[in-house]
Amino acid sequence: MSQPSTETPSAEHLSDHDAARFRTLLSGLERSLEADRRSAEGRATDGASSGE
Repeated sequence: MSQPSTETPSAEHLSDHDAARFRTLLSGLERSLEADRRSAEGRATDGASSGE
């Protein structure tokens, strides 16, 4: 583990555990982005319907 931290590990160097954890993080990020987008759309439609 003497790699410099600036070097991005290639896919071959990732263990199955790391890959699974990365996928879990990624899907969680996608869900939070989707929720943010929905709430932003909700605020936009609320503002329009209230006559602002």
